[in-house]
Amino acid sequence: MPFARALELGGMHIMEVPLRHELAMECVRRIANEVPGMSVGVGTLLRPEQITTAIAAGAARQACLV
Repeated sequence: MPFARALELGGMHIMEVPLRHELAMECVRRIANEVPGMSVGVGTLLRPEQITTAIAAGAARQACLV
């Protein structure tokens, strides 16, 4: 979570995690729980069920690329 914390310290409070890696959703969960000032979004959602999973993980927004 160092990157999310560094962004927050630098004044950025919104970031996106693309779902291109098997651990991406875990990153979303950790950022949402460990960096409360960061609004984390999810990108590269390819299946409808990923939206539900992203919201459950704490994502504040989703972006779909099809």
